[in-house]
Formats: sequence, structure tokens, C-alpha cells
Amino acid sequence: MIGATWDTSHISMIRKQGFDSKQLIEEAKAIAPVVKHVHLNDNLGMTHTDLPPGMGTAELGEVMKEIQKAGFKGKEIFEGGNWF
Repeated sequence: MIGATWDTSHISMIRKQGFDSKQLIEEAKAIAPVVKHVHLNDNLGMTHTDLPPGMGTAELGEVMKEIQKAGFKGKEIFEGGNWF
């Protein structure tokens, strides 16, 4: 019953610690089996900007493929508060 919320914008900010796209996707693959909820938003990897999907560099397509391969059936919620 307990799982993780995967926030695509938050995890994308690991880029400022030197992680690259491949590592970001590997992190998604590792946590995918326990993800129950996804906050689907984008950014440029340095700050929490909550851009609409596709406007940043968060590797949303590849990340969601990994989460869905693990059987994700939860909610995908767009957080666009800072954008609008």
C-alpha cells in the first residue's frame, strides 16, 4: 500500500550535481516498481520551474516508459503552478 511519488521536475534537478540523462533514466528504472503517483512536469535541470511537459530536459518520455514497464497504474498529475 505504501509507495513513492515520482516528481519528474524534482528528479531532473540532479543534473546540477553532475548526473546525466542516462543516470536519470536509471534512477527511474530503479524506483519504478514502487511508484504510485507521478507529478508530471518539466524543467531545465537546475531549478524547480514546473514547465509544461516537453519544454525542458527532464526526459519525460523515457522516464515514463520505465515506470509503465514496471506496471504503473496510478495517477499522472501535471503541476504547472509556476508556469501559469
